[in-house]
Amino acid sequence: MTKTRTKKLKNRVNKTIQVCGRKFQVAWGKGNLGGQFHTIHTTTGGGLIVLGDEPKDEYYQLTNLIHEVLEIALTVRGARWRESDERVVFTLDHDKFTEVCLDLTRGLVETGLIAIKEVGDK
Repeated sequence: MTKTRTKKLKNRVNKTIQVCGRKFQVAWGKGNLGGQFHTIHTTTGGGLIVLGDEPKDEYYQLTNLIHEVLEIALTVRGARWRESDERVVFTLDHDKFTEVCLDLTRGLVETGLIAIKEVGDK
């Protein structure tokens, strides 16, 4: 993808999104790869999602955004823990998976990149 297209993606993502009822600021780290999130308070929520702008590929950057929204939902739902070797492990049953899918969908709609339309909408 071109640099112009990447800027379009960056400009199209809302600066604040809600995931699991918690507000997160979305920031772009210049020259960074991947993404990360930080919570301000673990029980009341909110925080910061930082997405890298490298590589200049909107699919890679969108994947990072989806990754962070999904990881926030899994963390809030109690499905994430760190093992002793510092690897993160996710474990959940089908009911929790369904809840997390709903959290992910709502989080992605919050980004402003997707919308749920009525049949017949243009």
